[in-house]
Amino acid sequence: MSSPTQVLARLPKVQDIIKIYGLVAKSALSQNFILDQNVTDKIVANIQPKRLKPDLKDALIIEVGPGPGMLSRSLIKAGATKILAIEKDSRFLPLLQQLTDATSGSFQVIHGDALSAPYSDLVDRAIADLDFDPASHPIHLVGNLPFNIATPLLLTHLRDLSHRRGLFAPRCKYTDMTLMFQREVAQRMVARPGAEGRSRISIVSQAVAGCELVMHVPSSVFVPRPKVDAAVVRLVPRSGVEALGGLERIETVSRWLFGMRRKTVRNNLMAFHDEETVQRLLSESGIAPGARAQELTTESIVRLSMVAAKMGLVYDEDHPRPQCSS
Repeated sequence: MSSPTQVLARLPKVQDIIKIYGLVAKSALSQNFILDQNVTDKIVANIQPKRLKPDLKDALIIEVGPGPGMLSRSLIKAGATKILAIEKDSRFLPLLQQLTDATSGSFQVIHGDALSAPYSDLVDRAIADLDFDPASHPIHLVGNLPFNIATPLLLTHLRDLSHRRGLFAPRCKYTDMTLMFQREVAQRMVARPGAEGRSRISIVSQAVAGCELVMHVPSSVFVPRPKVDAAVVRLVPRSGVEALGGLERIETVSRWLFGMRRKTVRNNLMAFHDEETVQRLLSESGIAPGARAQELTTESIVRLSMVAAKMGLVYDEDHPRPQCSS
């Protein structure tokens, strides 16, 4: 049986394939490619914490937005044998099919939109076609995403995580995410209380996952070169997320708190609620009225969302707003 290195050695270089097919990045899809495998190798090396020996052989890798397939090649090189790649741009399907053929089907490509893909069905496919066991082995969601879909995709999966569905359903032993974002977004995701970048995305990310910025990616490695740098963030699910009652609650409360950054928590809440309601929210949450949202811990904002839910002020899809009787 050929080694991953031997398999990849038989394939033409990605740069050559792009020239042959005359492929260029589409600005409408916010595409920027990484064609340096040294960079994509480093991304793959960060899928698991450095204290753990990387072993992707039995894991299911779901790659979103593979494009010409450089990150895909790094995954194969690292020993991954169960890869499902979701690609929206049909121009890249012939290139990715070469990887399917070269790996005898252990790399499979799905033509579709990562924002609306049926991720639970992908796990079923991996069980049937790739002999994957979700009860025994991890799932890694990875991708060099177009900047315009990175945050919406992240929020979709964070909501799934909070409800224990999709890739985070009880049948799945462990699922994490290693995704690329615009550098400013990545820094906000990991920002701690009091940091300049502390924002709504900090709260909703950290409420359900441990977030670590594991790699900076300069704009110079992309083709075409974007105006901003990127960064890779690894997100590891927190335990007990079911008790939060759904991420939607926290999203709503974060929207209240971060309405105007220079205003106090009390003044921001007053834009949505009356004085008595605001006093109760803050009192029962243990939050000082004069504090500012960016100073609050994630735990205190989660606590505020629980109080708001108890008062009937926020709802989510599992706990919808009651219907008025006629």
